[in-house]
Formats: sequence, structure tokens, C-alpha cells
Amino acid sequence: MSQIRHGKLHGRPIIRYPEQRWNDTRRENIKKIVDYVINNPSPRNLDILLTICTGMRIGEICALLWEDIDLDNRVIHVNKTIERIYYPDNVGSDKKKQ
Repeated sequence: MSQIRHGKLHGRPIIRYPEQRWNDTRRENIKKIVDYVINNPSPRNLDILLTICTGMRIGEICALLWEDIDLDNRVIHVNKTIERIYYPDNVGSDKKKQ
């Protein structure tokens, strides 16, 4: 039984994005990337695969906890994100900006 009712999932609105048109070159490039990351598993490549297959942003992927992942129902609950703050004066050092 679907949990989606009246455009909402568990009472939260579902965001729908306009359908993108994919040309054959774009599809081929995406397939090459997916094939590469599957054949060369690493934490970084898992992030790339999640981004491509789910549309999640990198901050959302970095914020995931094991309890956010429901393998039985094949659902990833995205409810937080992480931001990286860039300080130009802090590049290449271990010092934290005060």
C-alpha cells in the first residue's frame, strides 16, 4: 500500500520538479559514470552514485545516519543537511577561524 496520499507523504508535501529532457549524450555519460563507480567502490564513489540515482545533494548525503536508511522498504529519509563554510584565509592550514 502506498504511503502517498493527496500529494503528501506521511503528512509532508511532496516536492515535484519539472521533468528534464535527457539527450542521448547525457544518458551515455551518466551510464559511464555509474558503471565506473559501481566497478570502483569507495566512499567517494558511493556519494557520487547516491547523488546521481537519488538527486540528493552532497550535504544531505554527508548528514545521513544509518537510522535514516530503511533497506527493507528501500527508502532513505532525508531530514537534515551539513554545510561546509569556506574561509579564504584558512586554506591549507589546520587553524580554525575565530
